[in-house]
Amino acid sequence: MTEKLPNKFAGAPCATDEHTEWMRKHRGSRWDWLLAGEDKHSANRRRAASAAICTSCPLTARKNCAALHAELVDHTGYTVPGVWAGEIYRDKVDSPNRVNLASIPTLPFEAEAEAA
Repeated sequence: MTEKLPNKFAGAPCATDEHTEWMRKHRGSRWDWLLAGEDKHSANRRRAASAAICTSCPLTARKNCAALHAELVDHTGYTVPGVWAGEIYRDKVDSPNRVNLASIPTLPFEAEAEAA
């Protein structure tokens, strides 16, 4: 029997059953750059709201999200558009720079949890 790998995104709002249902209904993720049929104003509002939701994400999951985005950028040479770890990345923008994982703020309760 194989051992189950730990979930790098445990506790993240984007990994919930509620969001899975939202994706089915809207045929995309809240964290996507643009959804089919969505106008620019609606997309901007949704992306801002999604970035704000990321602040409720556990620090470990946010860091893993930022690391995944950085890995995808390294692999493709382009920024993967959408909301990643609370940052909004535009569509079709070259990105030679890596995401700075140190720039993700640690909330006081998260710092206490990491120290324990």
